[in-house]
Amino acid sequence: IFERFTRLDEGRRRDTTGTGLGLAISRDIAHAHHGTLRIEDSSHGARFVLRLPLLDPNAIDE
Repeated sequence: IFERFTRLDEGRRRDTTGTGLGLAISRDIAHAHHGTLRIEDSSHGARFVLRLPLLDPNAIDE
């Protein structure tokens, strides 16, 4: 679900929204911030869980 994909012409004709990159880019951003993005089951369907590390106030360069 997080893999980049290309929508073929037929798919784009049926539904013009989306490029197939959103979730892949979202996961890349999470990883760039030393976090994770994953999908879990939920009683209401799928749940996306983003986890990012807490900021260490001593690590801030001014």
